[in-house]
Amino acid sequence: MRKINSLHFIAVAACLMAGGSVMAADSPAAAPLDQRSYAGVLKGIEAFAAHRALAPNASLSFQLYPRRQGAGAVRPTLAIVSGGARAPLTLEADGSFKVPVRPDLNGPDAVLQSNQPEGSFAWRPVVRTPGLPAHVRRLGDLRLQCRVDLNAGLMVVPPSRANQALMASNPGRACEMSQAFYPIFADRPVFEVTLVSGSRRRVLLTQESLYGMGAPASRLPLLDWPHLRDRVVRLPLHDSAWPDDTQVVFEYLEPLP
Repeated sequence: MRKINSLHFIAVAACLMAGGSVMAADSPAAAPLDQRSYAGVLKGIEAFAAHRALAPNASLSFQLYPRRQGAGAVRPTLAIVSGGARAPLTLEADGSFKVPVRPDLNGPDAVLQSNQPEGSFAWRPVVRTPGLPAHVRRLGDLRLQCRVDLNAGLMVVPPSRANQALMASNPGRACEMSQAFYPIFADRPVFEVTLVSGSRRRVLLTQESLYGMGAPASRLPLLDWPHLRDRVVRLPLHDSAWPDDTQVVFEYLEPLP
């Protein structure tokens, strides 16, 4: 099988969910907490609306994934923190949440903040069209998810001049680049992934598409998915030969209950 020699890595994180009543903010934590820019997340929500044609029936939420061993053992709390105000968000058991658009909280220092240490989680948007089986995703949904993610600045992007220039000018363009590596997280550890469009089928090769293969070991500490490598999938988001309605069929290491 062909070996990927160079990949551009973009590692993302996203955040969002429905708001609650505004309360006084807690005292500053002694150690940095895991958080993302609220203004950035709002840019992601704007990108979802702007590129809705990719997934016209889909909904947008966000999700936290454990980034390191033990991070998933404690259920975190989430809130929008802005100045002296704190608006709690509802976090579901699977780590998913929605983010409200609150202009009154969109101050220059506003963040989506967890109560766990910095680096505990990978933050991601989730774009999903209803009505599909649990093990099936739609390629257009994932194309839109990439745009939301990069515009929101959720994924951890290893520093380089090329990455910094791209993120500053047109983050969503990376989703159209064949050499870019945007990691999709499956719901469970993956055995095989197949693209299906009508009678056309393609089984994704492990060495090219699964488990983050090809990533230099020296770069792994900079990324936000090493703990989730058994769920990481690289899809041909850039390839227009696969239409947006293409189904992405996941076969897991263990069958669904």
